[in-house]
Amino acid sequence: MSTRRRGFTIIEGLITLLLVSILLGAIGTLIQMYANVMRLSDRKEVTLYAAELAVDTVGKDLVQAIRIVEPSDEGDTLELEQIDPWTPIRLPDPPGTPPSSWSPHRRSDRVTVSYRLDPATDPADYTFYRKLTYSDGGEWEEPICQGLHGVLFKDLGDGLFRVEASVLKDNYTVSTRTGTFYLHRPEVLYP
Repeated sequence: MSTRRRGFTIIEGLITLLLVSILLGAIGTLIQMYANVMRLSDRKEVTLYAAELAVDTVGKDLVQAIRIVEPSDEGDTLELEQIDPWTPIRLPDPPGTPPSSWSPHRRSDRVTVSYRLDPATDPADYTFYRKLTYSDGGEWEEPICQGLHGVLFKDLGDGLFRVEASVLKDNYTVSTRTGTFYLHRPEVLYP
């Protein structure tokens, strides 16, 4: 009668340990690759969000604009005038004629808003700025977003204005976010 051995021999144990360590190493590598892909994907989403944020921010100012100063047709900088939202509305009796020459806001109530893209050495570091210049000479500039590759402002005529913001994707592909906004352009009310 022979007795059966229980357990593994030393060689079988070492081979099993080697196979388990190879399997765990492969799983760890796959998890690390997945994390890198997700991090890169998240960075791309943040950059695309920056382009959407730039277009939306400019669009909000465009629909409140009373006059577009620059560009007259197409360009990479934008300057517009709007009423300072913190000034009170004056309501004196309007003059008799012509009724369209009266404005509830004085010229000193206007603020000039300008947008520019500040290029850096690395396209991922380009910063998009919004600058407010008040009638008393005071200025305030704020960064809107970072990571834009280019911006284009275009007057399409008939009260339409297009804003395009582009970002670099994969260091060679350019993705663009575009917004078209209707301007009411009340030059008659605000000469």
